[in-house]
Amino acid sequence: VLESFATVLGDHAGDLSGGFLIDYRINPDSFERYSYVDIIRGNFSPEMLSGKKVLIGASALELRDFFEVPKYGFITGHTLQAIMSETISQDRLLRTSSWKVEFATLLMLGAVIIITSLAFKLVGQLMFLTALAVLLELTAILLFNQFNLLLNTASAVIFLVLSGLYFVLREFDINKLLISMLDIKRRNAQRLLTRVVTENFDSILMQDKGLKIINASISAMIILRTANELAG
Repeated sequence: VLESFATVLGDHAGDLSGGFLIDYRINPDSFERYSYVDIIRGNFSPEMLSGKKVLIGASALELRDFFEVPKYGFITGHTLQAIMSETISQDRLLRTSSWKVEFATLLMLGAVIIITSLAFKLVGQLMFLTALAVLLELTAILLFNQFNLLLNTASAVIFLVLSGLYFVLREFDINKLLISMLDIKRRNAQRLLTRVVTENFDSILMQDKGLKIINASISAMIILRTANELAG
């Protein structure tokens, strides 16, 4: 198995098979840059490069050697290689949390939310859920900065949002809300049907179970009125 350029440049002695996560906290502007023309012409002091690793790269747009990365946008390929090598040499390899940690986090949040639902009313519940979300994100930032650990908080935040939505719906009685929505939908459908029947050019009658006429189109009403006049 051939090592990547970044692992060779970063003097990594361990196993990085399968790849590794790049630490984009390393600022590409922190790398010293020297013009290739100045180096060829000798317009520099050799002490500037003494004891340093030198990476030669081009930044011409025509080469299309650009990559879009988080935080910095587009950078050149050799700059990306430098960030990768520094990630290794500075021992800043990032680690991700396992599914067990995420599952344990969800269990703890579930227990806390159950207690919260019994101890507080709606406003207190929502404020507590917000505080939990903020605390969770701050913990993730701390683990990232201090231990190079990426804590996946997406599932936990979604769980907190769904819990907040449940508390709101429960407070406003979801059954009554659904019944109200169905009633509005029924009235809208009835109103639309009445309009369709009334404005129809055909003769249409609507009757209830007792055969009582409850609605009729204009042409049907004209026919009924004419029939009544003739009968009278």
